[in-house]
Amino acid sequence: MTTLFQIGQSLRAERVHQKKPKTKLAKASGVHRNTLSGLEAGTANVELNTLITLCDQLGLDVVLVRKEVANMVSTDGELQSSALSRVLSNRLRRTTLTGDS
Repeated sequence: MTTLFQIGQSLRAERVHQKKPKTKLAKASGVHRNTLSGLEAGTANVELNTLITLCDQLGLDVVLVRKEVANMVSTDGELQSSALSRVLSNRLRRTTLTGDS
């Protein structure tokens, strides 16, 4: 399960990667800098709309995935591609055959 701390760390890593100052991201997102600091530290609980807005500003998307797929990401963030491909391929095949989405 993803924790608030992990979400905050991911946001911070992307912000730092983009060399975007915390104050600039906070202002562009309409979020107080202290709220952003708390979120990045994993101590602030923010509304989903706030998280989505921050992600939009960083060019990220909030995506819900099945735990079986999420568990295919190793601790260093690399996908175990063969297992992931198998799950997604099977899912696509079932959707195509049954007409479900």
